[in-house]
Amino acid sequence: MSKLSCLLFPILCLAAWLRAEPEAIKDGVWRDAELPAWVESLPEPKPLVKLDEDTAGIHYLFIGRQQRPESAETYYERAYCVTNENGVEQYSNVFISFDPEYQQLYWHRLRIWRDGEAIDLLPTQAFFVSRNEGSSDYLTYDSSVQAEAVLEGVQVGDIIEYGCRIVGENPVNAGHFSDWYHLTFGVDVDAVRHRIVWPEEAKGPLAIQSAGSPAPKPVMIRKEPLEAGEVAYSWRLDDPLPQLYEADVPIDFDPDAWLQASDWADWPSVSRWAGGLYDWDSSLPLTLAPRLAEWRTLGRDEDRIAAALNWVQREIRYVAIPMGEHNYRPYPVAKICARSYGDCKDKSLLLSRILRELGIEAMPVLVHTTERQAIRDYLPTPAAFNHVITRVQSGGQTYWLDPTDYPHYGPLETFFCPDYGWGLPVQGESELVRVPGQGAEAVRTVTRETYSFDEWGGDVRLEVETVYHGADAVDMRGYLDDRTLQELDNGYVNYYAEQFPSIRSNRLPEVFDERDAARLTVTESYTITDPWQTSDDGAYGRLGLFPQYTNTQLFMSNQRIRTRPMSLDYPLEVEQQILVDLPRPGTFPDERETVRNQWFDFSYEAGQVGSTLELVYHYKNLTDRVEPADLAAYREDLDRVDDLLGYTIQYPLGEVAATSAEAPTENGRLHVPSVMLAGFSAILGGILFAWLVTRRRRPPLEPVNPNNDGIGGWLVLLAIGVTLSPFMPLVALFQTAVVFDGVQMHYLCHPLSEGFVPHLEPVLYAELALNILMVWVYLASAFTFFLKRAVAPAVFVGSRLVGWVVLFADAVAAHAIWSDRDAAGALSPGTVLRVCIGVAWCAYMLWGGRPRSTFRH
Repeated sequence: MSKLSCLLFPILCLAAWLRAEPEAIKDGVWRDAELPAWVESLPEPKPLVKLDEDTAGIHYLFIGRQQRPESAETYYERAYCVTNENGVEQYSNVFISFDPEYQQLYWHRLRIWRDGEAIDLLPTQAFFVSRNEGSSDYLTYDSSVQAEAVLEGVQVGDIIEYGCRIVGENPVNAGHFSDWYHLTFGVDVDAVRHRIVWPEEAKGPLAIQSAGSPAPKPVMIRKEPLEAGEVAYSWRLDDPLPQLYEADVPIDFDPDAWLQASDWADWPSVSRWAGGLYDWDSSLPLTLAPRLAEWRTLGRDEDRIAAALNWVQREIRYVAIPMGEHNYRPYPVAKICARSYGDCKDKSLLLSRILRELGIEAMPVLVHTTERQAIRDYLPTPAAFNHVITRVQSGGQTYWLDPTDYPHYGPLETFFCPDYGWGLPVQGESELVRVPGQGAEAVRTVTRETYSFDEWGGDVRLEVETVYHGADAVDMRGYLDDRTLQELDNGYVNYYAEQFPSIRSNRLPEVFDERDAARLTVTESYTITDPWQTSDDGAYGRLGLFPQYTNTQLFMSNQRIRTRPMSLDYPLEVEQQILVDLPRPGTFPDERETVRNQWFDFSYEAGQVGSTLELVYHYKNLTDRVEPADLAAYREDLDRVDDLLGYTIQYPLGEVAATSAEAPTENGRLHVPSVMLAGFSAILGGILFAWLVTRRRRPPLEPVNPNNDGIGGWLVLLAIGVTLSPFMPLVALFQTAVVFDGVQMHYLCHPLSEGFVPHLEPVLYAELALNILMVWVYLASAFTFFLKRAVAPAVFVGSRLVGWVVLFADAVAAHAIWSDRDAAGALSPGTVLRVCIGVAWCAYMLWGGRPRSTFRH
């Protein structure tokens, strides 16, 4: 054969092959009108009888997928109606993704059905093939592309039908097959059809089972024998109800129903396959030698583990390039180190290799960030996992570490890893292992807000200190590294401005990072001008204190009518301390309230230490979810917590220019302690009166002188005095009633008040009680006097003696309270004269002839 013939022969063969294809490649996409023999065609779609407006713009007539794993082929078929203008806008483009490194895309059908007629678009339709954007926000890039057809002239009511086939599989799968199939959808679907042509004679039966949430309808899987040792597994789902998705469900709750198919025998076979993808034999790069030498000098394994993990987290940035086999296979450690980047499997492999070099047992473990506990119920497959972490065992302890996390510092046991449920080690032939996570107990944030002011009604200084522990400190470091202190300050001051609109920052926040203690502290300083508000009755100036940070941790989904669990942030523990430094010590009642249940633990304490009012709020989530049946009880307890948030201090305005803590009354006039004491004294006096006037009567005594029997002579004057006596304490009560007003009592008796008189409060209470009691005693004296009871002289004398003792005690108290007053000054000559006259009348009542002849009943 000539040299020219040798050159032309392969060219002619290529041309013949291209001509053999129904439509040569165009726009990077193969068009092929003829379906492979193993594909079963669906009937032509029928138009909708009536366009339903409640369809979100799209209504699927059928969704189908047919697969033949033996030839690595998957055929996708769809037919849907665009039901309104929104549907035309959103669904007039048809696209599908594939990876050209190992897959080829063939379009077999693309047409629009309108008024029962098919419009074939495939011969002339342009396709735009572009590289997928990937998840650049998550630094993830792959080699997949997207073939997109922008359809022309689509109208409301059109049915768009297409069928395409992808040939090829990722060689890293080693010929294994597994896949997932939706049984629930978020839009209207008339029919769902799936079919798998499986080489059962060569590979044995294919395992198929349900997964996720229960299917809305039962699914019957048919098995049909075919030629050449193949069988067809198929199932059909008609009119599945649209899935109504709920917000704020737990991360590991799957609302969808699935079917899962897999030919993997068991989890150890998956583990053995995965272990073969990890390079355990090549040497670590020489550039790591100085680091290894440094880490070997550390005293404890825990310190070496922490140092190596921290280095991988800091020096190997996260970038995922899962192209081809590297969807599962890590890159070589030398390449990872040279690039200084890698994804989860790259970083886990590198960390494991470093720790093994240091004599510490370490192993990458496959996990799923959302499926978690459900993995145990899945069929064995590598597709059950989407993340890799590292299990480290040392000194009898097991540590679960994630080298893709933001750098961790401090004690190794504080390094946080979520509870991933179940995972699969990638070396050996391992079964699934429990991955309980770690470090949740170290997650805690404590914030202290200190308010201070020099005078009531003036500007308030606010100093804030927030201490982040464990994973909260890690998250805060990441937050701080992503913004300037000026941006941080601007965000904080606007946060507090929700409560205090006139707040201003005194300086930029200061950060103190105590890495060895896994702790980070941020301090802030503010001035609040005019934070005081006037009460509705104009009697008080008030400063409201609200635990805003605690309040932001309380969660209740906006979707309150639900059938799925509601998620809670877990782990979560916060403590908020609010301190108020007062100009003078105050009197604040000690308070303690708790709300505990199966979902959270909340406590609140209030009290004072010296001149400082202290409020402490503590909140901790105990779980990551609330079940629908428990939502009402959870909401009720959350409302109880909400009622406990907030505190108000106040001071009187106007003439009573005093300071104040919590309002002493509800309306500014009624003084509750005085009312309660008055009521108690009235009841006690009434009992004493009843006892005196209802004592058992005895037979009348003989009169000393029958001619003196009766109220006459000097007893007439006593009768006038006895009648007027009850009015004396009543007048005193009326005159002092103004003192027992809430504002006046607060002014005179509260330690923070400018009018505060030490020791006056018990004296006022004693006077109030005794005056009420004396009303009843004088009434009893008058009652027994006019009934000429034998006890009348004793009651008369006793009432006068009590009155004189009260008079003297009041003088002594006045001297003790106001040191500039003379105690004897209260006993004026007139008072002494009245006492002397009273003593004479008492002697007359006890020993006079007429009283002895009259008071004998």
